[in-house]
Amino acid sequence: MNSLHGNFNRVLDLCAGDGEITVKLSKISVVVYALDNDPVRVNRIDNLVKINNIDNVKINCCSATNLPYKSNTFDLIVCNSALEHIKDYKKVISEIHRVLNPGGVLILTVPNSEIQFGKRFNKFWTFILNLPIQIKKGICRNLELVQKNDILLVQKYYDIFFKHEISFTEEKLISDLKDSFEINKVLYYMNYIGALGHDATYYFKWGKQKILLYLNLLVCYAEYFLFKNSKGKGILMICLCRK
Repeated sequence: MNSLHGNFNRVLDLCAGDGEITVKLSKISVVVYALDNDPVRVNRIDNLVKINNIDNVKINCCSATNLPYKSNTFDLIVCNSALEHIKDYKKVISEIHRVLNPGGVLILTVPNSEIQFGKRFNKFWTFILNLPIQIKKGICRNLELVQKNDILLVQKYYDIFFKHEISFTEEKLISDLKDSFEINKVLYYMNYIGALGHDATYYFKWGKQKILLYLNLLVCYAEYFLFKNSKGKGILMICLCRK
């Protein structure tokens, strides 16, 4: 197994979102490929890469169900909180297996369907979404919430972001991966306080986001050690590609 603390030749940040993980991966890889199917987010990745003067990132805008890469290309693939939004997620798993080198590492995270905090806050989010745009600009950090003054467009974003096509448990994920991957490690992350702190930091203006995220990370670690047997908001799985 390649050391996750070492260097990789080629890394894929699959469904890269706004690019924060891409930036971190650029420090451990010769080349990082960042892929997302949303042109808005691809543009944000490009801007973030330029701001940080990173020259080893290549960006693609396309679907994760049909990756534009040759077989056996990558040493490491990171897919963070994406499979739950993709109805044909097994095709994505098949594509990940195809483009990973034998023995390559897959780091995969999905929400834990046994702890769905979002369902508990539907009324709260509906209230936030219906606030006047100027109030939302004052309290909301998330760009989709503060830049659109059409409630229908914001509601569409809300539906896409919080709607999960697939519900995952540890058992289901292992079942879907076991034929193509060796499961190396399964962890749960973001227990109760950590999960609430994570969402509050990302969506609302409480201060410097980076500091708050680091503080929240400390809370997550503390909860992990205090409640090792409890299941968190997310499932993290580290797998080795089996050919």
